[in-house]
Amino acid sequence: MTLLYQKIAGIIEQQINDGVFRNGEKLPSIRQLSQRFSMSIGTIQQAYVELEDRRLITPRNRSGYYVDCPQNIISTATPTIESISPTPSKVDVLEMAIAVMTAARDESLVPLGSATPNVSGLAIRQLHQSIKSVASRTRNFNEDPQGYLPLRRLIAQRSPAMGKAFNEKEIVITAGCQEALTFALKCISQAGDLIAIESPCYYGILQILEVLGRKVVEIPVSPESGIDLGGLEDLLVKFPVKGLILSPSFSNPTGYPCSDETKQGILELLKKYDLPLIEDDIYSELGKNETRVRSIQSFDREGRVILCSSISKTLCQDLRIGWMVPGRYLKEARLLKFATTLYSPSIMQMALADFLSTQRLERHLRLVTVDYAKRQGILLRLLRQHFPQETKASRPKGGFISWIELPLPLDGTRLYHQALAEGISITPGEIFSPTRQFKNFIRLNYAIADEEVMEFAIKKLAALLLEQ
Repeated sequence: MTLLYQKIAGIIEQQINDGVFRNGEKLPSIRQLSQRFSMSIGTIQQAYVELEDRRLITPRNRSGYYVDCPQNIISTATPTIESISPTPSKVDVLEMAIAVMTAARDESLVPLGSATPNVSGLAIRQLHQSIKSVASRTRNFNEDPQGYLPLRRLIAQRSPAMGKAFNEKEIVITAGCQEALTFALKCISQAGDLIAIESPCYYGILQILEVLGRKVVEIPVSPESGIDLGGLEDLLVKFPVKGLILSPSFSNPTGYPCSDETKQGILELLKKYDLPLIEDDIYSELGKNETRVRSIQSFDREGRVILCSSISKTLCQDLRIGWMVPGRYLKEARLLKFATTLYSPSIMQMALADFLSTQRLERHLRLVTVDYAKRQGILLRLLRQHFPQETKASRPKGGFISWIELPLPLDGTRLYHQALAEGISITPGEIFSPTRQFKNFIRLNYAIADEEVMEFAIKKLAALLLEQ
């Protein structure tokens, strides 16, 4: 259980990480914070001692507390727009992606590599109870290829939070978001077609593109603002792009939050050049402020955006239940599902429907978004204390992964291999680009490991960097 003084310390640490209080600045007095939080002076004093222990602040005699935290870890951790020259290319990441995913699933390793949520809470136990309950009363089940109707209705009921309500007839249940993305790419393109992707781009998407024989052109993104609309239009003018695939809500790996204005701008470009968009919306419910961000699909009135999502990041990836809202491609998506896997596992669909029928997911999201924000602060503090001075890390406003740039000539792929030998899994940056950009980047997950384990791993990684 988090004590009151730890909660206050966490709030101030987050403000330091977000740049509200900068290095060398004086913090509010103990009395001021006592009044602000309606807490005792003793509680605030304990909070400041905790921040001293975290090496974030120092006291000055008769002057108060000051931030003592050089801002080595900053939020501009990707190359600038000009540093990547968009060129159509083939995708060749499959073998490395399989190796990285295999290591990430190895339970003997410290789990900083996988994009896996924390599955230790009450909601997971309740989900297991739903699975057992459904399995004990299962029967022969004539399933609609489009998916279990009660589950589709429950997903539709949650859709207004995304800014646009859709109904159960518009949803196709899939075997995870990966299958939804695969079907979506098959709906909008053929082998040899050119697809515009984010750079960096989630390597699972790159795997699909490689297997399906699509070519890609990279759109550089910033972890602060996402896609530059001017750069995107230049790319659409220059190349015969058949469609786009984007993750505008806490993208993996940068975590960038695309503003509503930018999302509407992207949609206007889709209309102008008559293009479809595949929107990977899998992290959108994991915002720090507990408010689900709007999807690009929510602004779409023409059905050109295919929304793909799943429960794998908000709750548990092992269910392998995802969904898509295919818009104008609904007929094609239904046929693909029928021809490929017929329908998704009935027991898992029914169990998820049982779980979603109450407010258990909402309660779970309120807890984990607070927990992930706290864990992000811990990771940033550890990086600041132990990694090289010029290290940069993203500070996403949602999700549970951080995109980290190591100062050159340090090599993220070499660190990946070094870390595996020491019992730690991380993800090397180059796997997020078909042209092997980001060789001095890594991606870390802060959702799973507790503070003690995370500190051990970060110290070990820092020591391994000294060996390069």
